[in-house]
Amino acid sequence: PGSKFVMLQRYLPSLARLCYKHGSHFAKIENYNNANDALHIALKTTDNCLREVRLALEKEAVASGQDCKARGMHLQVLHNLEANLVVVSIESFYVLSFICQSTGKK
Repeated sequence: PGSKFVMLQRYLPSLARLCYKHGSHFAKIENYNNANDALHIALKTTDNCLREVRLALEKEAVASGQDCKARGMHLQVLHNLEANLVVVSIESFYVLSFICQSTGKK
């Protein structure tokens, strides 16, 4: 469980941000195929992370045996992570929409 939380908190969001960054860069230089691939990875990663965060938040809502302060900090970290992932997802979607408009693809 601890390693899963570290993966959720650190590695997968970093992957999503990196894919968004590269996808954005590829879009700027009009390399739309690579931009499309990178942004799809970013969106799939954020989707998976958000699903896991939602499950963790639901488990926290049910758990009652933890120290209130520690539990509150854990919930805050999960909510912050969720907010950051939503931002990356929205930004990726906007760039992907731009690519679709530029290339005429759906």
